[in-house]
Amino acid sequence: FDDSSTDGSAAVAADCSARLRGAGVSVTLGAGDGSGPTGCGAAKNRAVHQSAGKFLCFLDADDAMFPERVAQQLRLALAS
Repeated sequence: FDDSSTDGSAAVAADCSARLRGAGVSVTLGAGDGSGPTGCGAAKNRAVHQSAGKFLCFLDADDAMFPERVAQQLRLALAS
């Protein structure tokens, strides 16, 4: 979710979306209403409300993600 970011994260999300599309994974970058930053909590709440999928994964600007993270979490979620 882009909360008026200026760090290029929209381009990163677009790149991830293009690379993962073939694997059946949808990456969507939601956007705020243009009124400026609302803060982390409000931005995540808006992302949850705008999401349409069965699962939701957050990756904040200061996070690192191992390549298999989402696949492993999905396997665990489907197994339980």
